[in-house]
Amino acid sequence: MRRRKTRHTLILHGVLIASALLTVFPLGLIALMAFKTNPEIFANPLALPGAWRWQQIGKAWTDGHFGPYYLNSLQVAVPTVLMVVIASTLAAYGLVFGRLPGARYALAAILLGLIVPLQAIIVSLFHDLGDMGLLNSLWGLSLAQAAVGLPFGIFMMRSFFLGIPKDLIEAARLDGAGDVTVLRRVVLPLATAPALTLATLQFMYSWNDFLLPLIILHDPSLRTVTLGLFYLQGGTYTLNYTMISAGVLITAVPIMVVFFLLQRQFIAGVTAGAVK
Repeated sequence: MRRRKTRHTLILHGVLIASALLTVFPLGLIALMAFKTNPEIFANPLALPGAWRWQQIGKAWTDGHFGPYYLNSLQVAVPTVLMVVIASTLAAYGLVFGRLPGARYALAAILLGLIVPLQAIIVSLFHDLGDMGLLNSLWGLSLAQAAVGLPFGIFMMRSFFLGIPKDLIEAARLDGAGDVTVLRRVVLPLATAPALTLATLQFMYSWNDFLLPLIILHDPSLRTVTLGLFYLQGGTYTLNYTMISAGVLITAVPIMVVFFLLQRQFIAGVTAGAVK
């Protein structure tokens, strides 16, 4: 039995290590390409650069206009994260503990938001934002991204709230606590990990989003970091792989920083509903 467990453990660890390498390998390859020249990339993409050209990161930052685009992306991502986390928490609380009439039908309607792809509603979304005067604005982009992220956020928070013992909620209500007090003093302290996990996932989506900024933002001064990569492509019939790799590396830095800062909360939030 011990030999079997050891063998299974080794196999499991091998699969996990292989999966991690498959995930890290593309990032490492892009990082290497950012410090090479195009001839070095074509000669051997996996080889180390002959000289580490750190100045290419600065050139990519300047040519890609990443300074203002970083600020634009933050002005979009931060409000989007706040709207999704707050609205998802309130909606999930209402669906699980609010005893609202028609909660099943509301849940089915929210489920459509996960089923219908964004490409199917992009035209109507474009016209709606135009009618509201929110086209070509960072605030309009934040609202659109929040609307896209809400269905997933609601289902994620709802799955966690379903694991909270109902007796705990009923005991608080017997003590005279209303819904606001129950949410603020009982539910929210327990929901810190999943809320931070949702915030991390939503920030990653908002920061990496390309389609919505491309459709909604027309003013070059309002472009986000993903649109800034356009400046690094090179000529009409060529691609500057060095600058593109440096731009991708610059774009990925905030995502990596956020994940490493919140990795414990992220893992705790992902596994929060695994064991009831």
